[in-house]
Amino acid sequence: MRNRTDWLDTWDEHRIDLEEVIEQGDRVVASVHITAGGRASGVETDVRFYAHFKMRDQQIVYVFDHRDRAGALEAAGRRG
Repeated sequence: MRNRTDWLDTWDEHRIDLEEVIEQGDRVVASVHITAGGRASGVETDVRFYAHFKMRDQQIVYVFDHRDRAGALEAAGRRG
């Protein structure tokens, strides 16, 4: 989580939109869309990724980001 926080601190402004959440038992896939402007450079970015979470006792114990929805769903044990 520290890595994510450090990455977000590099942006002057950012917006994070949660577009889709798919649950399969203790596994969750979330479609995340980030738009941001660089704090120092002013560079605009537009990123979409698919986060695969594993849960235990209602806590996140694993997160892996995938570039595509199909890869994230496969890792979570689903097809889509």
